[in-house]
Amino acid sequence: YNEMEGLAMALEPSLGSLRFDLERAAEQPVRMSGSGSTLFTLAGSPEDAERIAARWQALHLCRSATAGFLLDG
Repeated sequence: YNEMEGLAMALEPSLGSLRFDLERAAEQPVRMSGSGSTLFTLAGSPEDAERIAARWQALHLCRSATAGFLLDG
């Protein structure tokens, strides 16, 4: 849980709009890291991460998107 998320989005409503658009494009929840420097989502596979990053960039929802994948274990 990020207590700063609600505060940042109240202070800058465009963050909430951007998060909504990113969630629609990713078709899954998007969250904010820290005090708002990054919006992110989790992906189930490297292919899913690449698909989400490419879609966000194609829709001009962000200037840069990095697809990363961490393996548990």
